[in-house]
Amino acid sequence: LPEVMKRNAALAELRAKYEGFEQLLKRFLSGSLGLSRKVEMKLVCISEKEGKQLGKNGVAAVKSKKLAAAGVDQWKLQNKAIKELFNRHPVLETAFVEMAHEVIRTAAWGLMWRVGIGAALSVIDIATDINVALGFRNNGEEKIYFHAMLASLACSWGLQIFGTVLQHRGRGGRALAKELFWTALFLKSPRDAYKVASGMKHEKGALVNSFMELTFSKCVELFTEGLPAVAIQVAAAVFGRGSSPMELLSLAISLVMCGFTSAQISYDFD
Repeated sequence: LPEVMKRNAALAELRAKYEGFEQLLKRFLSGSLGLSRKVEMKLVCISEKEGKQLGKNGVAAVKSKKLAAAGVDQWKLQNKAIKELFNRHPVLETAFVEMAHEVIRTAAWGLMWRVGIGAALSVIDIATDINVALGFRNNGEEKIYFHAMLASLACSWGLQIFGTVLQHRGRGGRALAKELFWTALFLKSPRDAYKVASGMKHEKGALVNSFMELTFSKCVELFTEGLPAVAIQVAAAVFGRGSSPMELLSLAISLVMCGFTSAQISYDFD
């Protein structure tokens, strides 16, 4: 960062003009969380210490909001020096919004990790549910649980197919076929997670943006596959012959997936 600031005339000017600017920028770009504390000083009075604190405040503000622009706006409203900086140099507000997008994408608490973990849990959950369903089928006394699991998976799969067609029918046949391919393989969740994490916002011709598409997909999984699978496997354990280690593992994964998905949706729309 110091070398970049030396080579860039505009950044070098800001660094020379405001003592704490370099530390502010460095701390903001790190994406590391720290204790947020309101800084009341004017911009010209900001030292390296206060600059570092302002950077911490920026990361905390960005983390607290769903959208990067909303986080940067909150940061500006809560810190007099940041508001003064953006008023004097309006282009910096746009620049910090773009930097906030990257911080959210790469930070451990950010979007990439959240959607990535959610997608991995989704795939593992479906794989273990299919395995357990096949186990139910092979046991004559538990075929009712097999049919229930099959109905749950079929309902989830059908709604995902319907949602994919509705979302991408305006993008043309080739794009729709590509999305249907991933959906048909029960890989819609990783596909949607990739689009959101890579910054793909609203594809031309799509019904809603990628973030809303991912949310719809997760809701379908939660209510048509995740929660029913938990109920069916608990019923099989209580009223059936008991549970094998694989069935217990599948139940644990389903519970974790349901909990994580619920928390993720709540966090994104809080």
